Amino acid sequence: MNYVSHPYFWFAIAALLFILAIYFLSDTIKFSSYVPRKQLLTNAELNFYGQLVKAVNGKAHIFCMVRVADVVTIKNSIKGRRRLQKLGPIAQKHFDFVLVDNQTNILCAIELNDSSHDKKDRKERDEFLTKVMESTGTPLLWIQAAARYDIDAIRKYLNAHLPVYFPHNPNKPNA
Repeated sequence: MNYVSHPYFWFAIAALLFILAIYFLSDTIKFSSYVPRKQLLTNAELNFYGQLVKAVNGKAHIFCMVRVADVVTIKNSIKGRRRLQKLGPIAQKHFDFVLVDNQTNILCAIELNDSSHDKKDRKERDEFLTKVMESTGTPLLWIQAAARYDIDAIRKYLNAHLPVYFPHNPNKPNA
């Protein structure tokens, strides 16, 4: 019997090709809703970052857009569903900047406050982050977004919270 001339043969081949096409295109279809961000930081964050680099002056490393769950973790004694409930809120939020020392010990987190922080949901988020960081003893510094920053003022602010890492002597200029 000649299978090639039988109509079911061609129907089976067409169905197989259709199934293979769907299989190979399904990943493309699943992920087609993702697009790359043009830049990691907003223009306001980038502006502050440049000034923060100068203020830190090599005394710490600056990481940008760090998940809260990478800065704080959940006690080992909390297990199962309760652990997942605690993880959700910190896994879905990030800090604008995190300062670490040479051993990557976390020194502080920094949030840049712009007008979006005046919204009710942002205020609730900010209050949540403040409580989380207070509970861990890790400083959370709040900087008001501005068109220009005074590097010396940033250094004084860092000194107020991290004097060991950022000593400030007003009589001696910081290089």
